[in-house]
Formats: sequence, C-alpha cells, structure tokens
Amino acid sequence: LTESAYSCDTYASLEDALAITDTFAAAANCTGSTEEVDACMMALSVDDIATASEGIPKFPHPTIDGVHWTEPPMQTLVDGKGARVPYVGGSNTNEASFFVPDVFLSATDYESDLANLLNDPDAMLDEALSLYPTNATGDNRDMYIKAFTHQAIQCCTLRVAQAMAQTNIDDTV
Repeated sequence: LTESAYSCDTYASLEDALAITDTFAAAANCTGSTEEVDACMMALSVDDIATASEGIPKFPHPTIDGVHWTEPPMQTLVDGKGARVPYVGGSNTNEASFFVPDVFLSATDYESDLANLLNDPDAMLDEALSLYPTNATGDNRDMYIKAFTHQAIQCCTLRVAQAMAQTNIDDTV
C-alpha cells in the first residue's frame, strides 16, 4: 500500500539520513549521549518539532541503510525481488499544491519550472506544454500543480504498480 509514492528514484544514504537527524537534533537543542538525544527528541512538542524542522528537507524517501534496504527500492521491484503481495497505490488530486509556493506564476516562470520537472526538457517541453498549456495572461500555478502531481507523484505510483504486477505474475498458470 502506498499513498503518494514520491519520486521513485530518490533515496537517501544512511550517512545523509543520519546527517539530517543530527541537524534536526541540534536545531531542537537535543544534545548529549544517544540516549539523551533520543529522550529529548521524544519529549518535543508539535510546535518544537515544527520550529526545529524549518529549513530541513521534508520529503520522505527511503534510506539505503544496508539492512532493510541494500539497493534502491525501485530497483528491487524492477528486478522482481519484491514481495509477492497485492498492491494498492494512490494519491490525492493536485497533491503537489503542498510543495508549490502560493504565489502568482507567470507564463515565463511556469515554462521554466515545467522544464525543470522534465528529465529531458529539450525533447519533452513541447509535449508537456500541450498537456499542461500556459495561461498567457493569468496565473499558471494551478497548471503547474497538476503537472508536478502527475510527474512526481502519480507517475511513480504507476511505476511501482507496474513493477509489482510483474513480480506478482504466476508463472505456473
């Protein structure tokens, strides 16, 4: 079961995840031994967590820790090494609105931001603009949110579903 599978090919190394944890602990004024830091972080209020989190990356990504994940999760699924279990995936309509600043997005800025979403903007921008056209005289934020939601969240959910479907094919039938 996944909700909002974000950016299938993004993951953190154990070192990166630990660095983020250390940065958060320092921002929350949690210092001392591992046990003291753990206790301090467990005692934080919601407001303390929100304050300490400012400026720290918040996108949830799996961590390649060498124990639970030894390779990127998407590679595990594509290689057929995932569990043979039913899969349900989903996302919310216009989910990327959470990640897009609530500001006016001009046509020029929209096209630039849209190009940044694409793996190969030179080859894909015209097609993307045909699917997510520019509003030349108005705000393009809503259209960018749709494109971002489809590219970063819904396409990943579809890729996971396709990989799971391949893993779950029963060769004996």
